[in-house]
Amino acid sequence: MANPTYSCYIAFTNNPFDTAITWVDVSSDLMKFNIRRGRQWELNRMETGTNVIRLKNLHSDYWPTNTTGSYYPNIQPWKRIKLSATWNAITYDLFTGYIESWQPTFILKPIKAPVMDLACSDGIKHFSMLLLNDVVGYSQETGGVRIGNILTTMGWAVSTRNIDTGVTTLQVTGALANANAMVQVLKVQDTELGILFASASGDMVFQDRQHRFFPPFDTSQATFGDTGTDNKYTGVELSYEDLRIYNDIRVTPLGGAEQVATSTTSIDSYGKRSLERTGLLMTSNADALAQSQYLLARYQSPVMRCKAIEIKANSDPTNLYPKILGYEISTRITAKLNQASLNKDYHIEGIYHDWDVTNPEGLKTIWWLTDATQSNAWIWDTSLWDSADVWIY
Repeated sequence: MANPTYSCYIAFTNNPFDTAITWVDVSSDLMKFNIRRGRQWELNRMETGTNVIRLKNLHSDYWPTNTTGSYYPNIQPWKRIKLSATWNAITYDLFTGYIESWQPTFILKPIKAPVMDLACSDGIKHFSMLLLNDVVGYSQETGGVRIGNILTTMGWAVSTRNIDTGVTTLQVTGALANANAMVQVLKVQDTELGILFASASGDMVFQDRQHRFFPPFDTSQATFGDTGTDNKYTGVELSYEDLRIYNDIRVTPLGGAEQVATSTTSIDSYGKRSLERTGLLMTSNADALAQSQYLLARYQSPVMRCKAIEIKANSDPTNLYPKILGYEISTRITAKLNQASLNKDYHIEGIYHDWDVTNPEGLKTIWWLTDATQSNAWIWDTSLWDSADVWIY
């Protein structure tokens, strides 16, 4: 079976927040793309998704100053763009976002074979550009409701949101004056231990800390390994190190008291290793203590982990393309390396796609992973404490 068909569309005549989009197909000019979404480690914050796309410009339609170009005068920053792949008659979204810049360059020097490089980012970037000004501010509410309210202020359509309600109740903000929206949503994520990202289709997604406990995220969707019976990977990155050991956890709510959880056993073994989280938005010290206890349970001891796997779908197109094109952030998979006795479930935390029309190896994908067996969060109902000695609520 042939490689996927890659498609690129630009909404030249639309404004960024229009709900009725007129997409223009520029797929015949697509030469390569490089997509990066999510994060590489679970305590990192979700980053703005990026995509660098190269288009042929032999017809001169992408020069912003060419008044006879097909798309003049709409070669402008912040036009919407989307990239998709069609495999076996199914179309998969790979990236939906906005063009930050049009960068002309040439394949042959000095000025031959013109191309246009597009630097693109997804909707998360909007938060960094928005200042919140509200004489009342936000009321006591859960994290998902808070993020939804910020999206409404931004002008983000309700139809393109997938927002969990959230578990933790947040403090009132009081009046907001030039408060950066990105700072606000990052505090929500840190308080909730949830994640906010733009999906491949461009929807704004907020997953609270319980999200991965439920179907389909509680079940591995496929096994990737180094034997003939598993889905194939072409590279694996493993880690067993001191970098992620924390045994002195200090969590402080805004206006509250510092809550500390420590492990004497871990301190004796590895020395004191502190992790501090301040200015969080939970309404009680008890919530802060629960978070510190959870983080201690998870990070007080080193764990052999699979940080990432690399997949080149052309090595087994029928089995691999539907997976690497269709799996999203939070999808659960199993990664195996028999010689290391590694056989664990992981959640996808970040996604990287790289494709170049001149590269015969086709699409290369990297998934950054988080150990799913350690992804539990805490509970107040002690009758539900699990056997792994962590908390689930």
